Amino acid sequence: MNTKDPARARHERLERWHGHPVVLAALVVASVATVALGVLAGLGFGGFMAQFRTMAIDSIFDDRGDADPPYVVVWGTLGVFGCLCTATLAGAAARRYRGRPASPAFPAVLALAGGTVGAGVSARGWLPPLAVGTAVDPVFHQDEPWGFWGWLFYYADWWVPALLLVVTLLVLGRAVTGRRRYTGMVRIARSRPRRLAAGPMSPSRIRSTS
Repeated sequence: MNTKDPARARHERLERWHGHPVVLAALVVASVATVALGVLAGLGFGGFMAQFRTMAIDSIFDDRGDADPPYVVVWGTLGVFGCLCTATLAGAAARRYRGRPASPAFPAVLALAGGTVGAGVSARGWLPPLAVGTAVDPVFHQDEPWGFWGWLFYYADWWVPALLLVVTLLVLGRAVTGRRRYTGMVRIARSRPRRLAAGPMSPSRIRSTS
């Protein structure tokens, strides 16, 4: 029967890998891979959004991109799953290298940053409309003016990367805030034993320490 405290055993495991160079190397590799796979996922997401944009601003008979194989979307989907794996590894490596819990927002920031870059690069190559403000029908010539969705997706090459950038900054802000909160909690926890050892603060001791 194991009588060892689980919390103590977990703490010892963290201390064993605290500051270890192998863990640092794994952290760097996993972080770089998370960003790279995030870029790939962003490219796939951008290709997916480009298809919706084309359907919204052009007629269904517009076949300019039909001959292109959907490799970008397929590789982007693989990038999403790969990014999840490397982000999990990066979070675990950061937790063991630092010897304390790591914020789950840290790998999410890396993945979102890469996705934002990938989506921005993809958006720069999206097909322009056949005519601004009109869904041109090159077969039956039954053109239709754009509605709300047409105009919204016409500017998607700008607001999609901008939206991902805002989400990335929000998650980054949450990571920084969580880090500061954790540091404050650790500072309070470390100072509490000293306060208990010093005893209650009487008015005379308060005057002597001030």
